[in-house]
Amino acid sequence: MPIWKRNVYVCWFGMFVTGIGMSQIAPVMPLFIQHLGVNNQDLIAQLSGFAFGITFILSAIFSPIWGAAADRVGRKPMLLRASLGMAIVIGCMGYAPNVYVLIGLRLLQGIITGYSTACTTLIATQTDKTNAGWALGTLSTANVSGGLLGPLFGGFIAEHLGFKAVFFITGGFMFIAFLTTALFVKETFKREERERQTMRELWSRIPEKSLTIALFI
Repeated sequence: MPIWKRNVYVCWFGMFVTGIGMSQIAPVMPLFIQHLGVNNQDLIAQLSGFAFGITFILSAIFSPIWGAAADRVGRKPMLLRASLGMAIVIGCMGYAPNVYVLIGLRLLQGIITGYSTACTTLIATQTDKTNAGWALGTLSTANVSGGLLGPLFGGFIAEHLGFKAVFFITGGFMFIAFLTTALFVKETFKREERERQTMRELWSRIPEKSLTIALFI
């Protein structure tokens, strides 16, 4: 099997699991917060929304930072950092003694995430142009399907195995993603020493600015 195709399959699994990890807590968050000792219904709703949303907000903020780091050291180290970090953080959520520790771990999860972005960049740079469309198209299905199945996955486990099992099992899958990435993903990375462009310079090079803005929104 060509290296680029093996990278696609391994990254697909990692992105699928990451999608589950980012979304699986949605249906169980209010119940888990109540399980941690919060009984006021209004407060449960507020804390649930904050704990769920803050992860994605911080992820958006830190993604460019991890992208810049990937330009310096390569994409595979970013994959290993994100998968191992999320495995540890999500697993620790099962041991959270109160809602504030849970929110703190969700904050940390948003900071260390970035597996999907690094996967996309790695596949784009390591796959030949003939197969790049298929590779990136296949890869995109992983995050979407993981995000869609995550709430179903989390709700099913919580109902049959308990709240803590949701975090332990998801963390275990993330650790498997870390191992498969470490063993099977191959990257040919050569750091290019060149002056970094400013955001204004990058923006000036974008040909379809209105389309870019629409896609971003």
